[in-house]
Amino acid sequence: MDIKKRIGERIHQSRRKLGLSIKALSDKAGTLTAARIGNWENGTRSPGPTEAIILSKALNVAASYLLCLSDDERGEIAMPESCLARAVPVVLLSKAHHFIQAAKNQSDLSTLPEVIDNISLENKSKEIASKKVFAITLADNSMSPKFSMQDIVIVDPEKKPQPGDFVLAHIAGSGANIVRKYRESEQHSLKNKSFELIALNSDWGAVRVSNANEAEILATVLEHRAYL
Repeated sequence: MDIKKRIGERIHQSRRKLGLSIKALSDKAGTLTAARIGNWENGTRSPGPTEAIILSKALNVAASYLLCLSDDERGEIAMPESCLARAVPVVLLSKAHHFIQAAKNQSDLSTLPEVIDNISLENKSKEIASKKVFAITLADNSMSPKFSMQDIVIVDPEKKPQPGDFVLAHIAGSGANIVRKYRESEQHSLKNKSFELIALNSDWGAVRVSNANEAEILATVLEHRAYL
C-alpha cells in the first residue's frame, strides 16, 4: 500500500472510530471541505502539514499518526527500551527562526508554543545531534528534484555547515526561512564570511550573501525524509 493510501486509511479509521460522517468531520474541522477529506481518504491526494494538524485536532489523534510518521495515535514512538528513539520537535518552516531564538535558554523544547508535533531521530543522527535539533516541513519545490514539498528535514542549529551541506537559513530582508545548499563564495575568508545559498531547482535564483546582516545560517541539515 502506498503512503497516500496508508494516510487515507488512517483518516478513514479515525473518523469511523468517532462515528463521524465525512460531512460531520468537515463541519468539525471548520476549514476542510468534505470533498478534500474524501480525496484524502481515497488516497488520491494527501493533506499537507497544516491541514494534517487541523484534521488531527478534529479526530483527537496526532498529526504524525495521520501522516504515518508514527504508529501511535498520540504521536509517541513505541520501541524497545534498549533502543528507544529520541523524539525531536516539529515546527513550521515559517516559525523556525523564532523557534531557535526561543530555544536558546530552554531545556525542554517540546514545551515551546511553536512545536506542532514530534518525530523520532535515526540512530546514526542521534549519536551526533545536539540537544537543540528539530524538524521542519518543506513548503515549496525550490530544492527539487532531491527534495519535495512536504518532505521532512531534521536540522541542528549547533552544527556548523561545510561547503556542500544543506542548511536552513533566515533571510533578513524578507523574513523568509529557506533550505538551500551552502557554498562559500570565492571571496570567503576569515574576515569575509560571504557565501551563497543555492536552490537545486533552476527556476529559483541563488541568494548571495556578502554581509552578515543580509542572512543567517540557522542550522545544518542532518536528515531528509521523503514520505510522499
